[in-house]
Amino acid sequence: MTGTTMTTQATNDQRENTRWIDRYAHVLCPGDLVLDLGCGTGADTIELAALGCRVVALDFDPARVGQVPAEAATLRLSADLDGQLPFIDGAFDTVMASLSLHYLTSEQTSRAILDIHRILAPDGYLLCRVNAIGDTNFGYGQGEEVEPSVFRHPDGHLKRFFNEPMIRRFLSPCFTLLSTRPRTILQRGIEKQTIECLARRR
Repeated sequence: MTGTTMTTQATNDQRENTRWIDRYAHVLCPGDLVLDLGCGTGADTIELAALGCRVVALDFDPARVGQVPAEAATLRLSADLDGQLPFIDGAFDTVMASLSLHYLTSEQTSRAILDIHRILAPDGYLLCRVNAIGDTNFGYGQGEEVEPSVFRHPDGHLKRFFNEPMIRRFLSPCFTLLSTRPRTILQRGIEKQTIECLARRR
């Protein structure tokens, strides 16, 4: 595969992958303040802005945040997900986390969920995509299993894989889970297994 072909494939995959947000447009109202948690270079940020949302783009990697188009984000900043997020209580109408909540231990994941709850307005939404158990093309079963369905890869980083009961367990203390949807997407032309979920703050 040539460099041009690989670039075209990646662009097509990215366009297709941002379409998932359209399935949740009914909870993303124009003018809503939305946190794109783990925004990467901003593909979903752009899609959210196109729906009329005011978007705060956050990622742990400042270089990636710097690539988010300034016109798509009200604010761009870098912060670690394993720690208190730098926002006041009740700041956001929706927090969106697309494939960004799987690098944490169970304890860290629970803390992150509680902090997302803190920064959401009453009845605010958490919209996320997570790795699905069985996603062997992207690391499931590879490396040391340090917790159930959590694998430490040779470079040292953790990768968690979820099923619906696990999602419910993490969210149930402070969210009402409204829907889960298993979805196969493409990353770099390779099939990836994910679960989409929508939850409302209690």
